[in-house]
Amino acid sequence: MRAIASDWARYDGNYDHIQSNRTFTRNLEDLGIEHEAEEYRGTPWNKTWTDDGRFYTRVLPFLNRYLVFE
Repeated sequence: MRAIASDWARYDGNYDHIQSNRTFTRNLEDLGIEHEAEEYRGTPWNKTWTDDGRFYTRVLPFLNRYLVFE
């Protein structure tokens, strides 16, 4: 695996999503696994698919950096 990234919404209606992502990223850190993790201010669908949203400004650039096609 070349890279791993995750993000989650601080104001997710299901608090278990927030806690599980926080725990997951702490576990990765404890294991020494390099990763990117971000808790963003908003709801799960807040500015995700707009032109200036998370998919275009965060997800696609991340994939562009780490995906390798052989």
